Order: sequence, then structure tokens, then C-alpha cells
Amino acid sequence: TEIYTLSLHDALPICALALRWVGSEPGTAGYLASLSIDRAENWSEFEAAVPRWKVPSENLVYADRAGNIGEHSAGLAPVRSWTGLLPVPGASHHEWKGFLAASVLPHTFNPAAGFVATANHKMIPKDYPYAVGFEWTPPYRYERIREVIESHARAGKKLTIADMEALQNDVVSLPARDLQSLVRGTALRDSSELAAYLKWDTAVTRESSAAALYEVWMREIRRALAARFSASDSAHYEDLTPSTMLTVLSNPPAELLGANPIAARDTLLADALH
Repeated sequence: TEIYTLSLHDALPICALALRWVGSEPGTAGYLASLSIDRAENWSEFEAAVPRWKVPSENLVYADRAGNIGEHSAGLAPVRSWTGLLPVPGASHHEWKGFLAASVLPHTFNPAAGFVATANHKMIPKDYPYAVGFEWTPPYRYERIREVIESHARAGKKLTIADMEALQNDVVSLPARDLQSLVRGTALRDSSELAAYLKWDTAVTRESSAAALYEVWMREIRRALAARFSASDSAHYEDLTPSTMLTVLSNPPAELLGANPIAARDTLLADALH
């Protein structure tokens, strides 16, 4: 979505906004391209149908009975003279210069890894030259998928239908594992309260008391960190993601936690636990 600003008069606090969205372009009815994608019988036909996919942007995955697999990130991506993240003056040089061709959007066919996985994580290759996105979810789900698939490969085992069903319903928490690793480097590793947690396999099942402890503990850690970010407006920071929290806790900054950030971090963890 683009926002253009126009000041009507210096003395008047009036601002006109003009918005532009790819969904207003011709042929962008949601999922319309599915009609073509679903008729593809091979990779060439699949690729021929991809340019029709305009809205919403999606990572489209492909597989055929010949054993080929692939992925193509599809959707209208404007060619801009700026990032598109902030409003700009309504001048002609800020108009879109068309759209990126589907052929230059990220895609892969029979990748060397031997599998394709997409879980809302960053799919854009390193040094990708086009600005097609700025925010992605943390890659935990993708990393767990990769971990399971690669563990089978190392063991020389083929994935069965049952294995894939289990992966679809997998509840192992990689953030919980990361917190375990972090805690083992603090004095809390000797806490009797955490003995079961530190032995836990990090599967967040409804029967697991260690999972319940982890979820509540992370909530309290989030609140404590939010108060550090802003004592007067901590609620604004209470949606911190596990990824952000663990990044801060692993490398605690002095500007957030004081002159001795490691000790302050450990105190924060202990207080939140209690």
C-alpha cells in the first residue's frame, strides 16, 4: 500500500492522502490464479501459470509424480524508486514503474537440500536485488521441519505418511529449547524448581507440567522485559516475540539492563520464575 501526501497550504493543517494497492490492479481477484495452477501437469505448465498469481502474495509449492519438487514466491511486486515503507510526496518520480516479472521472484526447482519447506519465514535469497518484503515471522517452524527431515536423512530412513502426519502436528518448541540452553549458562541451572524443565524434551503437550511452566515463565519474562523497554508504557511491548526476547536475553544490552547486564538478566529470569 502506498501513501502519498500533499500539503494544500502551509497555513492550513490539511493533508490529502492518495493510496495505491496492488489488489486494485486488474486481474487481482484473490486466488483467481488457482484455476490455472491446479490444471498444471508439469513444472513448465506450473511456471506458465505463476505470472497469473497476483494477490495475495504466496509461496507456491510444487510436486509431481515424477519426483520433482519446487517453489515459487508469487504476487504483484511494484517497481519503486524508494522502499515503499513511508509516505512520499505525490510527485511523478514516485509513481510505480510497473511490476517485477514473475521470473525474477524467488523460486527453486529440485533444490539441493532435497526438500521444499515454507512457513512464513524469509524465503528471499541472500543479496536478492529487489525490495519485495521487509517483515517475516521467526524461522522456528522452518528450522523444526528441516531438523526432522535431515535427521531422517542422516539415519538413512525414508519419510513415511505417518512421519509427515506427525510433522504436521509437531509441538516441539525450539524457543523453549533455546531458553533451556540459556538457563544452563546461569546459576538457575542448579535450581530444583527447574530440574524437570531442563530435562524436558520441549514438546508442548497438554500433559506436560514443564510445558506449562515454560509458557507462564515466558509470559512473565515478556512482562519484565516490556517494563525495561518502557516503565510508563510497558503494555506497548508486551507482544515481544520469543525470538526477540531470546535475542535480548542471550546478549543483554547495558542500555536496557544496566551496567552489569548479565547479572541483571539473571536476576530478571529468577524473579520472573518466582
